[in-house]
Amino acid sequence: MPLILPTTLKAASERPHARAPWVWLVDLEVERRTKTLPAVVLRFTSAANNVLWPPDPTEGATFYPLAFEMTDIEQTQEGDLPSVDLAIDNTARTLMRYLHAGRGFEGNRATVYLTHQEALTTPAFPNHQFVRFDFIVSSAVATEATVTMRLEQPNFFQIRVPSARFVARRCRWEFGGPECGYPITTAAAYTSCAKTIDDCIQRGMDEAFRNLPVLHPRRFGGFPGIPTQRGPR
Repeated sequence: MPLILPTTLKAASERPHARAPWVWLVDLEVERRTKTLPAVVLRFTSAANNVLWPPDPTEGATFYPLAFEMTDIEQTQEGDLPSVDLAIDNTARTLMRYLHAGRGFEGNRATVYLTHQEALTTPAFPNHQFVRFDFIVSSAVATEATVTMRLEQPNFFQIRVPSARFVARRCRWEFGGPECGYPITTAAAYTSCAKTIDDCIQRGMDEAFRNLPVLHPRRFGGFPGIPTQRGPR
């Protein structure tokens, strides 16, 4: 089946001499050789300036300008995505240290977003004003000019099901990780977390004390609404 663009993006693509450009956003997760260190997330964009995505100061992440090119992303009649080549400028050797530390990027997750410049600034930004593509890096080759990665669809037979456990009282996020968002700095009151809702509330109080955006306990990774399982009476 063909790729269907949201109505707002379709209208922007058909507008002659459009004033606002299309924007590519790439979210690349780089696993370290050692599991004692957390994965590094590289975020870059085709835009000329930094991009906050989603455009929400409390939920968005910053994507930084970086020169790159991609081959066309087209769906087959069966709805599958063929492999895509992502070529990133390597003249400044920006990615080399991550390439060595991340086992050549092979097997890492890559998420690609396509949106319109207007969707980054519109206050009434709806969640559907973008197209998302999920890939796995199958290979990477570095030259003096570029780092080229081959992006492919995840292998269905290698996906763990279920991918996550739904637990009521325990947070599933890594403390201080991108999903958690707690800023662990020298001024932080906490450097660890028991992953309970009470601990999450306390970390939110610390954020308020430091005059930071209060993300907790809104970002608690548990599911308090799940009822407690009880045996037969």
